[in-house]
Parts: sequence; structure tokens; C-alpha cells
Amino acid sequence: MKLMSLTLTLLAAQLTFAAAAEENLSIIAKPKAIYEDSSEYNRMNKSYQISAQLFGANPTATTGGGLSVGYFLDRNSMIMADVTSGRTGDNNLFLDNYDVTGTSFGLHYKRFFGNSFYARVGLDQRHIDYKYNYDGIFVSDYDSSMKFTADSLGASIVIGNQWQWENFTMGCDWIGATQPLTHTIKNEELGGNIDQIDRNRLEKDKKTLVTDLTGQGLRFYLGASF
Repeated sequence: MKLMSLTLTLLAAQLTFAAAAEENLSIIAKPKAIYEDSSEYNRMNKSYQISAQLFGANPTATTGGGLSVGYFLDRNSMIMADVTSGRTGDNNLFLDNYDVTGTSFGLHYKRFFGNSFYARVGLDQRHIDYKYNYDGIFVSDYDSSMKFTADSLGASIVIGNQWQWENFTMGCDWIGATQPLTHTIKNEELGGNIDQIDRNRLEKDKKTLVTDLTGQGLRFYLGASF
């Protein structure tokens, strides 16, 4: 009995000592390694970036180019502003002509995760100019036209990769989307022989271009960081 009591006393003392020792441990963070001449390394000590989008699908559901400027908060994060313009259409020489032009202005936050991969989130102010004309060729009674302009504010998220060499920057927004938050449609005009098929198409195009989720992708850009 005395032996058991002594054993329990020694065990309790050992546990108390171990707990105290645990509390006095020094935790040392493992240092992060950055490879020399990697993209992350080359972003160090950079303050500004300017780049030109050469092609790709913009926040307005059109394809075209753009220009962006950015300010580095640190090597792995930056704030940026960009403008884009694009155009899309489906022009048939004998029947219908569908033409959409779009412009946008955006403010975004870009965060790098590792060497080159990033995510970008922000807001885009978008403007759409829509025109559709149907030519009845020999029978003018079948001619019809529709048009409108629209403005919307959308929240965007994009993922991509950006590579850095000294001052040269190359990257691509691989895929992304813009969700409209507010919108206004104005200057709507319908002309000629408008039937229900035309009206259905008009409403569908309004949803696609103005109110629905809009995809982005393959926005390839070149620029400089300094």
C-alpha cells in the first residue's frame, strides 16, 4: 500500500514537472525559403506595376484588351486599377447583324500564393452598347432593329499566374467571373417588324450581358514592375 502511494506521488510529481517544462518551451518559427531569381524573389522591393492586356474575355462578356496599373503592398499583395474595352458580334452578310461593345473600369486586390499563382478580387463598373439588326433582303417588311445601353456594377474574382524577371512581367488571368450587383438599362429602342422571337432574343441578351454571371478568361498581359 505504501509502495503504491509512493509510486502515485512520484508519477504526479513527474507529470507536474513535465507540464512546467512544456510551458517553458521556446517555439521557433521555421524560416521561409525563397529561391533566388524566382518570381517571388523578383517581386521583392517592387513598388509599381503597369501592364497591357493583349487579348482575353473581359468583365463585359466581350473580348479585347486593356491597361492596368498596380501598387505593391508587399511582395505578395497589391492593389490595382484597370480599364478594358472589347467587342463581340455575329455578322451575317445577308440576314442579321449582332454587335456588342463593352468597357469596364475596375479596382482590385491581388494576392499571390507562392511563387506565381494568385487570386484577384474587386469591383468592376461596366458599360454595354448593344445593337441588333435584321435585314429582310428583298422584303423590307421583315426588317427589324433593337438596341440598348446598360451600366452595371459587379463583383469579380479571378485566378491566374504571373511571372516576374527583373522588371519584366508576364501573366494570364486563366479564369474568373463577375456577378452584377446593380444595373441600369436605358436608351432601349425597337424598330421595324419586331415579333415575339425578336423580343425573346432581346430579353435573353439583356440577361446574358447585363444581369447574369459573366465569365472571364485567358486575359494574357505583358508589363513592367519597378
